[in-house]
Amino acid sequence: TTILLLTSCALTGKQSDSMKKGYMVSHMLPDTVSVLHNPCNGWSIYTDGYIPSSAEDYYRQMEECGALAYASSLYIRLPWALLEPEEGKYAWLYNESFKNLIKGARDRNLKLAFRVYYDNRDYRIPVSPRYLIDAGAEGYLSNTNIWSPYADDPVFLSKLDKFLEAMGKEFNDPNITDYVDGCGLGTWGEGFNAVYKDKKNKDDVLFHVARSYARSFSKVIVAINAHDDIGNPQLSELAEKDDYVFRHDAIGSKVWFQDTQSKLMMDYFPQHFTIAESMWWLSQGPNTSLYTNEEFKDWREVMDFTFAESRRIRANLLDLRNVAEASALWMKQAKDLVDAFNTQAGYRLTPVQVSYPKTIRGKKEVVLTHTWHNSGWGVCPNNNAHWAYKYKVAFALLPVGSDTPVETVIDNASDPSQWLKEKDITYTLSTRFQAKPGTYRLAIAIVDTTQGNEPGLQLAVSDKETVGKGWVCIDNVTLK
Repeated sequence: TTILLLTSCALTGKQSDSMKKGYMVSHMLPDTVSVLHNPCNGWSIYTDGYIPSSAEDYYRQMEECGALAYASSLYIRLPWALLEPEEGKYAWLYNESFKNLIKGARDRNLKLAFRVYYDNRDYRIPVSPRYLIDAGAEGYLSNTNIWSPYADDPVFLSKLDKFLEAMGKEFNDPNITDYVDGCGLGTWGEGFNAVYKDKKNKDDVLFHVARSYARSFSKVIVAINAHDDIGNPQLSELAEKDDYVFRHDAIGSKVWFQDTQSKLMMDYFPQHFTIAESMWWLSQGPNTSLYTNEEFKDWREVMDFTFAESRRIRANLLDLRNVAEASALWMKQAKDLVDAFNTQAGYRLTPVQVSYPKTIRGKKEVVLTHTWHNSGWGVCPNNNAHWAYKYKVAFALLPVGSDTPVETVIDNASDPSQWLKEKDITYTLSTRFQAKPGTYRLAIAIVDTTQGNEPGLQLAVSDKETVGKGWVCIDNVTLK
């Protein structure tokens, strides 16, 4: 396969005129129905606080209720002690249930997302590994009378660094992992109410932990909960210096998700995409004592509000929760919202117009003009430092009867992170094809330049054939 890297010019909001003699224009209709399984996009399924003893049962239940068909990722939220019960004894090496959970996700083309937490408040099993005590870490007894380390204890931080380095060696791969929560401090790992020996160390600890995650997951996007207790200046520094994206763990709450938090998230959009985590669990009804101020009349109103808040912050991701919530709530009472989030949220990218020559003579220069539309309210995070602009538009020549390109031309100026719902962008690429004379299918894709220039994102095209690993066929062309 011949691969050319070329630079084009981008034209925002209008289409360039390349309609010379012999040129054709192909118009493509956006697919507004299908589930597209793209990275950092769409619905997640969830497991929290435990490792399912039977991964097959977990996935079977998610499949039976219909949630699995919508999910692009599995969010795994676990205590550190379950992932490393003894120093160096990592769950991905020694825990068969965890290994089966990971294998089941990969077999089903689910990306992984992780949160690891260390604070034992509200948990009845040890959350931080006991070897920290033997190593000399200082801590306190939580409200469940179980030991937790102080967040600023140097032994805790050193051992956490070592654990994250090992975890990164296993999961710092965007083909496996979508994103990682880069904090885990405090109550439920959400970054607030952490306990310190000296609270003056709070910011230093936050930056130490967050940057340890960023180092260990250099190729995977890192996220942090946009909570007021962390502090907006600190969150802004992580966004600007370390390319952290923002998530919030209480979407759908009228009390716990504040305007200061949503404003921060929107101040950084579209440079940074946002992640929505539904607050609600089936065991915690809207009229329990903890949530009396929420004033929801029923579960459907909860889900309506959760969807609306996700739309307000232009979230790329939302979760269907665990099996109970997925089956009894989202898939049963709000299937219309599941469909709506699938087709409206995140990014759905379509090459709505392509201009190309029907006949290519010799190795003369040709002009390929392509216009891109995003029908989702979110953004493709191609500009994130951990992805480093790896996704580019490419054209390919496919021999008739084969889905393998003989020549690929990459438009190095293209950048999916610039394509927003309100703003189509047109590129004009001047190039030369070097293939042997013959008839070919001209195809287009968004390729991953770190993966051999194979198609890396599913395109939202309803009226053209998609072949191979994601090439959308435009038309037959002749090289002479």
